[in-house]
Formats: sequence, structure tokens, C-alpha cells
Amino acid sequence: MLDDPPGTYGRRPVMSGSFGASRVHTKVESPLGELTLVREGERIAGLYFEHHWYRPSQSSFGPRVDDGFDTIVCQMCPSSNGPDE
Repeated sequence: MLDDPPGTYGRRPVMSGSFGASRVHTKVESPLGELTLVREGERIAGLYFEHHWYRPSQSSFGPRVDDGFDTIVCQMCPSSNGPDE
């Protein structure tokens, strides 16, 4: 769209703005391949495929922390035992 901010291509930017220290990520295997889950506080801030077209910079994901993602992993991938090591 013509009035959309640059780089958004008609969609709302997911990872823009300043990031607090509470932003963390993990990686999980899924039937669709490896996924990166990004969490800010108690909310999911992003979900990205390995070769996501508009994947933000890895530095915006925060540090990798495998704790705290169990609920979303169980909902997404019932056969998974949790985040990959």
C-alpha cells in the first residue's frame, strides 16, 4: 500500500520499536521445519520459519532461553518434548 511505512509491504511491522530486556527466543522443530519463537514478557512477539522472507535481525530476538516456552510448544507441536537443545 502506498501509505504503509517503508518495509512493511501492507502488513504491520512485528519487531519494530525498542526492545526491552525481557525479549528472549528459542528454537523448536515442527512438522514445517525449525521455528524460532520470540517472547517478550509473557507474550509471543514473533514466530519465524528458518527461511522466513521478512525475518528480522537475529539480534532483535534477545538471548536464547529455552525455559518459558512449554505452553506454546505444546499447543503448536503436540508430539514435541519442548525446545531443541
